[in-house]
Amino acid sequence: MTVSFIPPTFLVLEARSEATSWDYGNFARYTAALVVPFADAIEGGADPLKVAQDALADSWKVIFNGDNYDEANQEMLTKNGLWRIDSTVEANHRMVDPKNIALFSEMGVL
Repeated sequence: MTVSFIPPTFLVLEARSEATSWDYGNFARYTAALVVPFADAIEGGADPLKVAQDALADSWKVIFNGDNYDEANQEMLTKNGLWRIDSTVEANHRMVDPKNIALFSEMGVL
């Protein structure tokens, strides 16, 4: 299945539950931003299995199958070097990091 067209989308600034998904246009752009490095590597000749293995190895520490609501676990994860963003306000501040702005600009999200 290929996508030849992504319709224009608009960022909705109202509060949303973590359980609800973005509208499809924003989700498609966000997903595209996530997969570009992998697609570029594979299209450049890298072995897809190796690309997947490297991605898993690079991000293994963020995989946590425990109770995220337990304060002791939160402290342990923070000590292990994982980011802890406790509110939407704090998370929104990360959106304007130069690396994030560059990525969003490159993907046409801004």
